[in-house]
Amino acid sequence: MLLGAKLDLRALGNSASAVELAALLAVFTVAVHVVASRAIRTPVAVGLLASAQIGVPAAVIALGLPLRAIDQAQASAIFCSALISIAVCAAGAAMLRQQGGLARSRSKPR
Repeated sequence: MLLGAKLDLRALGNSASAVELAALLAVFTVAVHVVASRAIRTPVAVGLLASAQIGVPAAVIALGLPLRAIDQAQASAIFCSALISIAVCAAGAAMLRQQGGLARSRSKPR
C-alpha cells in the first residue's frame, strides 16, 4: 500500500510526548468501541473486534505530513496506535472464538 508518506519510527522513540500520544490514541480507540459494544448489549470481544483502525490513521498521516500539520513523531505515534488497534482486534477475535462465537455468547446469562 502506498501512502505517499515516509515514516521515521525513530522519531517516536525520541519523543516522550509522541509515545504518550500513541498510547492515548490506542486506549481511546479501544474504549470507544468497547463502550459502544456494551451499549448495544454485545460482548466486550465484539468491541475489541471492531476497534481495528487503519484507513483514517493512514489518511491523517498521508495528508498531515505534507501539510506540516503533524511532525514525524506524531505520524509515527498515529501509525503505532493503528497497529495496536489491529492487535486488539485479533485479541477480540480470539476471545469471541473461545466463547464459541457471537450466538453462544449472547445466550449466556448476564
